[in-house]
Amino acid sequence: LLLLRLRIEITNTYYYRFLIWNLFLAYIPFVIGKIMIARKLTKSLVLIGLLVWLVFLPNAPYIVTDIFHLKQRAAIPIWFDLLLLLSFALNGMLVFFLSVYDAYKLICEHFSKIQSYILITSIFFLTSFGVYLGRFLRFNSWNVLSDPSVLVVNIFDRIVNPMLHLRTWGFTLGFGTLLLLLFLMMEIVFINSHRDLESRCE
Repeated sequence: LLLLRLRIEITNTYYYRFLIWNLFLAYIPFVIGKIMIARKLTKSLVLIGLLVWLVFLPNAPYIVTDIFHLKQRAAIPIWFDLLLLLSFALNGMLVFFLSVYDAYKLICEHFSKIQSYILITSIFFLTSFGVYLGRFLRFNSWNVLSDPSVLVVNIFDRIVNPMLHLRTWGFTLGFGTLLLLLFLMMEIVFINSHRDLESRCE
């Protein structure tokens, strides 16, 4: 936010102010997850909550695709805009992984180990598909309520005619795999490091 404020002062433009809204949207699934954890919910309510959570979840990693807006501008060095975009993107990704980890804990409490693995893996690819819908087809989470028919038609078309939408599935599989691998890396590195640190402190 400080970088964005500095950019506004330097350029006297508000071009990247949409990053604030995108970051706000990224926090919605994080807050939903925290609320679900704080309350003792039944399995059916957990499923409903997770569906609502999943609708908003793509907003978090979506910020990474804002890098598409990066280009040389006369009023400010390109490295500054890169730093600005990456700072928002990293915040969005951090919130995303924390939110997924909260959801993983909820899922593990109500489902078997194998079911939990399947559900959590599916979440990364569903999220990636949601990012595609937002970035390339310009849908957003609110379209689920405001314009569901158009959204459903576009999704259904891509499911029944996959060969006509190779970019859709290429992005979904590629970005989904990246999110999954990053999550596994964070779990291995940070959780194991935390346990090692706790054992040392003992």
